[in-house]
Amino acid sequence: MIIHQRDAKWWFKINGAARRAITKGVINSIAKPVVLTEYPKSGGTWLSQMLSVALDIPYPRNRLPYFSSQIIHGCYLDVNKNIDTIVVWRDGRDTMVSFYYHLMFEKPITSGRFSRQMKQELGVTDPHNIEEKMPAFINWAFQGGYPGYSWTDFVNTWKGRSGVIETSYEAVTANPLHELKRVLTHFGHTDFPEGQLEKIVDDFSFEKQAQRQRGQEDVNSFIRKGIVGDWKNVFNKEACEIFDHYAGKELIELGYETNSDWVNR
Repeated sequence: MIIHQRDAKWWFKINGAARRAITKGVINSIAKPVVLTEYPKSGGTWLSQMLSVALDIPYPRNRLPYFSSQIIHGCYLDVNKNIDTIVVWRDGRDTMVSFYYHLMFEKPITSGRFSRQMKQELGVTDPHNIEEKMPAFINWAFQGGYPGYSWTDFVNTWKGRSGVIETSYEAVTANPLHELKRVLTHFGHTDFPEGQLEKIVDDFSFEKQAQRQRGQEDVNSFIRKGIVGDWKNVFNKEACEIFDHYAGKELIELGYETNSDWVNR
């Protein structure tokens, strides 16, 4: 079995096609998925890992999916209504920051080819200069950049959708045990040995996964910083205005702001 070809276009196309077939229910009877969908860099990997262990089903990360019960995690706008689906929110301003670092700095598990292509497309010579480049990056993200839809598209597609369970990066960060239990209970899983879920939460804590304290940054790691509100350290006035132009309404709808005064703070 070919697990992961880091820079091979054909591998990504095959993997993507297989996952789309599963999420659309084409092979649902044999793939038996639980689907977790997010806008990029919203904490979906973290929650998928914990759910995989709790439910004792595989999480095919950076490999082709299985033909069995599994966690399918990705950035999907369309999932078959008969499939158990989890939607993970995150403050769109924080996703812009995290997504920028994810794309601009090469990592062992991501495509170096794609990173180089992105820097060339956005004219980024020094990726560390994020404050200067963030306005252009936000424009790119809302005008058809990867994954082919915007954060507002994701919000407007999934907010209030019946039959799914919603959580957020902020909620999981604040109380991972509570959110893990809440998601599992939604799908009818309540009988776990004492201490099992606590151990899962501990095993997948930022400190154990990243081998450093939350807030200590490593731009070359998939687990970069792990904090809420990092956009405040990066957004200049122009970035605030551009984000508000594209997504100010959705930011309020999700409860991250009550009005647009944040732009001028």
